[in-house]
Amino acid sequence: MMKGPKMLTERDTQINGLIGNIVKTVRDKRIEKDKRGQWFANSQLDNLRQLLERGGYRTARVFQVGKIERGGDRWEITRNEGLLQILDLIGNSSLDVTICSYIIGKLNPILEGWENKGEKR
Repeated sequence: MMKGPKMLTERDTQINGLIGNIVKTVRDKRIEKDKRGQWFANSQLDNLRQLLERGGYRTARVFQVGKIERGGDRWEITRNEGLLQILDLIGNSSLDVTICSYIIGKLNPILEGWENKGEKR
């Protein structure tokens, strides 16, 4: 058993599991990087993060469902559906809203990190 600062806490394990499920969702939906090299628009992630912090999970979910219903091209719809699934994963986690909003806000760098670790997409 590890001790000291390198010991994984239960929360660390939950975060790693959540991120693993997020990566799986992005992979399963076949969400690809855009021309700027990002999976999701930073402004969209920031809006979703702020809604989660200020209005809670249900408000953020209603907002994201509205983005899907509004339509768009097939890639935009796929990205919005993927974000909705990610939001549902976050909503079903037992992590506090601060950690969840941070994960949403840093989703592109998190995905980049997983890709750079050699995770096959």
